[in-house]
Amino acid sequence: MAPALAQRGPEPPSEPPAVETPSQRPGLLDTLGRWFDDSKAALDSQFRGTQQTLGTLGGQARDAAGSVAAMPGTRIITGRQLCPVATNGAPDCQQGAEALCRAKGLQTGRSIDVTSSQRCPTKVWISGRGPNEGECRLETYVTRAVCQ
Repeated sequence: MAPALAQRGPEPPSEPPAVETPSQRPGLLDTLGRWFDDSKAALDSQFRGTQQTLGTLGGQARDAAGSVAAMPGTRIITGRQLCPVATNGAPDCQQGAEALCRAKGLQTGRSIDVTSSQRCPTKVWISGRGPNEGECRLETYVTRAVCQ
């Protein structure tokens, strides 16, 4: 005998899946806007962290400079003294710092700030062209030194 099939009533119509309206579906501009907002927030956070770090370092440098200046017979001198070129071709800013200190009436010193610039012949600048290899030389100057 064949098993009896259960009679079922007509199945209720299934509901179609919900269709997102265009206002609910994120588009390219929406996605880009969120990406820019997230990126801006991350950059702002990193910037604040960098500012705090620099503020801390600046405070430490100020404290260190105050400590050095508080040592008896020690002064911070500003000026511009050329660092002579050493035998290896590098600038010897120790000699430059000592020369800067001696020019201010003190004996010895150490450089705490230096600057470098390119020294080219006048004809290079007048011609308006860039300098050729070896045509200019790099000069380094001591601009601040701690002197005793």
